[in-house]
Amino acid sequence: GRGMRPLAENMHTYQETARPYFPVRAVTSHAPLLLVVVDAPVNSHLALSALNDAGSVNLALHPAFEGNLQLTTSSPFVPKILWPDPAQMEDPAGLERPFIRWETAFDELRGILTGIVGWGYDVDAKWKGSVIVKTNGSEAALGWGESTGASEGLDHWE
Repeated sequence: GRGMRPLAENMHTYQETARPYFPVRAVTSHAPLLLVVVDAPVNSHLALSALNDAGSVNLALHPAFEGNLQLTTSSPFVPKILWPDPAQMEDPAGLERPFIRWETAFDELRGILTGIVGWGYDVDAKWKGSVIVKTNGSEAALGWGESTGASEGLDHWE
């Protein structure tokens, strides 16, 4: 068959408001989807959805991201969240808050992995942003910075 070029993108987020909002939707099929959030303001709201039919999704978030995570794949694939070492994470606000993850659960029947991440013990982190990743017939991985290999994939396709 004909080779398909992956959809690969470095995303920079910048907006001068008290609570910047960044809606991002990436959709492709039959080729890898590689996304890296390169920078993001503290307390911003990223609403990202990445959808791929018959192709993998690798997403690398910026450390400033706080909010809900949902990754969905079809059997036999299991979505992966590549959690960073909290000791290696620096608070993007400079307040020395710990990096916290809550409620990681995998629904094997539906192929859905969910979680919530934030800085400090802010119970409102789940309202700050959302990441939804869906694949059909391939793998899905989410991490921070370089942990998913998404950055290397972007270099390869430039």
